[in-house]
Amino acid sequence: MARTAVSNRIRILANNIEVTDNVDSLDFTGGGVTLSAIGNAVSVAIPGVTGSFTILSATGTINDTNQAFTFAQRPAIIVMNGISYRDGATTGSVVAWTWSGSTATMFAPVGTGNSIYGIV
Repeated sequence: MARTAVSNRIRILANNIEVTDNVDSLDFTGGGVTLSAIGNAVSVAIPGVTGSFTILSATGTINDTNQAFTFAQRPAIIVMNGISYRDGATTGSVVAWTWSGSTATMFAPVGTGNSIYGIV
């Protein structure tokens, strides 16, 4: 199905904390996933999920050249421009990101106007 771009901003929140406002779409799948909406705010309930995760902010310049970003702790997953990369994952034959000290070095720059964050 073809999608038409719209100019509405979609904010992603985790426990009322903004994670990003640079999203094209979200797709929640699985048995029992329910959505509720109040006005333009949508909440998603995913039954049977235990535990929690933490969103980690990345510190570093988001532009067309920088590939190094600092995190408060080592992420299990880094989400760059809406695509998630697990620790040790590859993109083609290149490791998606490497870790040293408190810094993740990505395989490519994030790009001006895009987003990056970690998840543990």
